Amino acid sequence: MQNQFKLIILIVALFLLQACQQPSRVKPLAPSQLMDLSQLNSYQFNGKMSFSDGQDGGSGSVHWQNIDGLVSARLKAPLGSKSWQITEQQMGAELLANGTTVVADSAQYLISDQLGWQVPWQQLKSWVIGVPYQKSRAQVVWQTDGFVVVEDGWRIEYSRLNSYPASSAFQLPHKMIARKNNHSIKLSIKQWAW
Repeated sequence: MQNQFKLIILIVALFLLQACQQPSRVKPLAPSQLMDLSQLNSYQFNGKMSFSDGQDGGSGSVHWQNIDGLVSARLKAPLGSKSWQITEQQMGAELLANGTTVVADSAQYLISDQLGWQVPWQQLKSWVIGVPYQKSRAQVVWQTDGFVVVEDGWRIEYSRLNSYPASSAFQLPHKMIARKNNHSIKLSIKQWAW
């Protein structure tokens, strides 16, 4: 009787232990398992994003929407400081920051001017979805917990590859860190949609 009681306690403990575990992430087995969002006309994500030049930086929540290759991104810093929204258009781009709207020929110019350093905007639009900007010139190294892209002097590390949607065999990165010298761009994605 006592042995049966110990067995029941052990089984209950194992069930409780299993219920407390974090959901398992699917590890990449092959590059073909990575979902290629560049083939879609539109997608969006929400999360947190930060930019740093090694001395100054800022971070906040981000809502990123891509429609036909044109991006509208809203970065909202805590307490509204340094919050901005960039919107690409067929001809030029518009940046709204601190109640002021600035228009220019490119989003690259507006963002770099806003942050004070040369942000690789065109490349970033590919990097946020886990795709090199120029596939033929980039180096991609697959690892057990993600992958790394080396392109134009930038090292972009991807981790937290999760199946998306949850029942899918395809994966999307949920964390990206791009670094070049002292500059860094970090992204942590909470939710994808398309």
